[in-house]
Amino acid sequence: MNLLFSRQSMHLSQPIADVRISACLDLQEWERCLLEFSGSPLLSSRFLSALATVERQPVFLRFYDGDECLGLLAGVVAPVGTGLLRRQDACFISFTGAVYRSAVDENCRRACISALLAYGKQMGWYFVDMLAYDHPHAVPSDILPWKHEISEYFLDLQPSPEQLLLGTKPKVRQAYRKLLKSGARFELYEAEDRVSILQDLMSHTKSKRVGRGNTDYQYIGLPGVDFAAVERCCRSGVGAVYLTFTDQDPCVATFVLRTGSRSIELLRGCSQGAYESGANTFAALAVVFLMREQGCREINTGGVAADPGGDGGQGLTFFKKSLGYQSRACQGGRSAFLQGSLQRLLFQLIR
Repeated sequence: MNLLFSRQSMHLSQPIADVRISACLDLQEWERCLLEFSGSPLLSSRFLSALATVERQPVFLRFYDGDECLGLLAGVVAPVGTGLLRRQDACFISFTGAVYRSAVDENCRRACISALLAYGKQMGWYFVDMLAYDHPHAVPSDILPWKHEISEYFLDLQPSPEQLLLGTKPKVRQAYRKLLKSGARFELYEAEDRVSILQDLMSHTKSKRVGRGNTDYQYIGLPGVDFAAVERCCRSGVGAVYLTFTDQDPCVATFVLRTGSRSIELLRGCSQGAYESGANTFAALAVVFLMREQGCREINTGGVAADPGGDGGQGLTFFKKSLGYQSRACQGGRSAFLQGSLQRLLFQLIR
C-alpha cells in the first residue's frame, strides 16, 4: 500500500519533497535495503519474523521521494486490549527509530514521520510507537509528543585490535591476556542446547546480582522477546550464541544480533567462576574483536538500568566504561492518538 503525504499540509518553513510510504513484502529485497542503509539488526526481517505470532505481525516500510528511497522503518503491528474487547491491528511498534540516507535533513525526516502517522491513521492504527533501542539519534521534534530516551553503550570498531585493546583499562587488558595465554576459548555454538545454556548462565548472573541487593528483573528487556524468539533468531542467522570456555564446561554465554556492519550484544550470562577467573572480561573483549573481524563498524551493549537497590547500576556502568564503551543518548517517541472520537472512546475502554 502506498500513501502520499504532501508538504503543504505540514506547515514547515522550508520546502521539502513529498514523501510516499510503501510497504515492502519482499523480505530479501528488504534485507538488501537494510544493508545499504546500515540499519540496526532490530529492523531486520529475520529478527522481526522471529517475534511474529498470529496476533503480532511484522511490517516493513520504505519512505520515498519519487523513485528515491529516503529511509526505512520496520516493526510489528500488535493488538491492544483483552478478551472480547481485544482489537487486532491496533498499533505499530518499532524497537528502534527509522534509518535514513546520510544526506536526509531534519525537515525531510520530519516529513517521513508525518507521512508515517498519516499512513497509520489510514491503516486504522491507534498509535505509532518508536522505541529508543539502538537509535543514538534525535527524533523529529513536535511530531511524536511522548518521548522515549535511554542511554546505551556503544563502541566504534574501526580502530585496529591493538588500539581497541589500548582503549581499555589496564586491569581489563591484564585479565584478557592472562585468559588468552591460559587457553580460554570464545566460540560460536550451534548445538540444539545453545539457548538452554544461555538461559542457565543468565540465571546464575541474575542470582548473583539479586543476591547483592539489586532489584529482581526480567531476563530479556525487549518487549515480546523471549528465549523461543532467541532460538528463532539463531536459526535465521540474525542472532548467534557464543560460549566462553576456560575448561570443559562453558562459563559465559553471549547472544549477539548482527546485520551487516551493525551488531548488538543483547544478552550475556556468566557462572560464578567466570567472574572470579576474569572470563567475563575475556568474553566481553572477544566479542568485540570477533564482530570487528566480521566487518562490523560498531557494537552496542545496551544500557544500564537505574536500579535503586544494590549499587544502583554503578558496577555495570564501570565495567562497560572500562572496556572503552561510550554512553550515547538514544531517542524514540510515541504518537498522539490517530483515530476519531468514537475510536478514542473504544481505546480508553480496552487498553
